[in-house]
Amino acid sequence: MKLLRSDQYQRMPWKNGGGETAQIVVSPEDATLTAFDWRISMARVAIDGPFSLFPEVDRTLVVLDGVGLTLHGADASVMEVAAGTAGVSFSGDTPLSARLLDGAITDLNIMTRRRAYRHRVQYLPQVLTGAIAVQPYTQLLVLAVGQLTVDSGTRVQMSVHDTVVIEPLEQVTLHPAGNTEAYLIEIMPVTAHRPILSR
Repeated sequence: MKLLRSDQYQRMPWKNGGGETAQIVVSPEDATLTAFDWRISMARVAIDGPFSLFPEVDRTLVVLDGVGLTLHGADASVMEVAAGTAGVSFSGDTPLSARLLDGAITDLNIMTRRRAYRHRVQYLPQVLTGAIAVQPYTQLLVLAVGQLTVDSGTRVQMSVHDTVVIEPLEQVTLHPAGNTEAYLIEIMPVTAHRPILSR
């Protein structure tokens, strides 16, 4: 298990240059914005504008702070992303523009290159004391509200917007302090399916 503090996230420009993002973690560790397998980041969105394109990447967008936004596609489609939900998922190949619903937001952005990985996001509106299900793949826990102690044999204390990276098959127990909200992200490798050969 690894604790990543929010004040230590790597700051960098958006891919389209329209703002700044805080990269939480990327795989491989030295990957660029055009060559990662998966990537988790946060950003402060204060004005309406276009989203960066990420070909061959699947994305999920979550609102951590603020009311929310709408995503508008070139085909007139509209997706609303509200706080207190697991967000919305969409293809990084699709041109989208964002319109804020009521002021600035902080978003959480999960991206996986679809040929290699897929992901799932769970919103935990009230974190309960207990163990996270052990999985054979990487999981990440991002704290949205409150304080949380995470125990994997070694205890760490999470503050708002911190992230814990849970390794495959690692056993982790959660101990919230009062009202605590979080997002659990699962990063799952795509399994190659071999054809069944007839004899």
